[in-house]
Amino acid sequence: MESKKVNLWLDVILAVGLAMAMIPGITGRPMHQRIGIALGVGVVVHLLLHWKWIVAMSKSFMRLPGTVRFKLALNSLSLLAFSLTIVSGLMNAATFSGDASAGAVIQRSDLAFRRDGLLPRQDGRELARPMLRRGDAGFHWHVIHHVTALLTLFTVTLHLALHWRRIASATKRFMPESPFVRGIGS
Repeated sequence: MESKKVNLWLDVILAVGLAMAMIPGITGRPMHQRIGIALGVGVVVHLLLHWKWIVAMSKSFMRLPGTVRFKLALNSLSLLAFSLTIVSGLMNAATFSGDASAGAVIQRSDLAFRRDGLLPRQDGRELARPMLRRGDAGFHWHVIHHVTALLTLFTVTLHLALHWRRIASATKRFMPESPFVRGIGS
């Protein structure tokens, strides 16, 4: 029972984090990048919590009902898209900072601010991002990052929709007194 509660809270945190990461104009680039890295850690924890299920379902994939195979394929696509989003985000950060080593990207406190002063800032936050054009350094990482982020958002939203009854049931079971929960799944 306790592991289900941990899983529910982890899923809520991941969903809120994904929503926040999808609006970097509000969070600012440094926070966007920190949220992205934290989401990566959260997804690894999520996978570890479900590892036995993942292995069992993968071994019997062809014998599973079609809906279960679809959900497993959707989860795999989500993982692939999210992994590419993180890698392309790190490469995007490296391109903007001028240092392409992943270690250098992760060690910097702001991760990816340009040091050349071309980005207008106020209180440490970017006010505008220059438009990348074909041929600019980092254009392909920028495109990959945006496309895979949208694919991640789409697949995760579909995943939540397909599991909504289970999510609503677990939420009501673990937080029955919350005023927020009373309207879920009604």
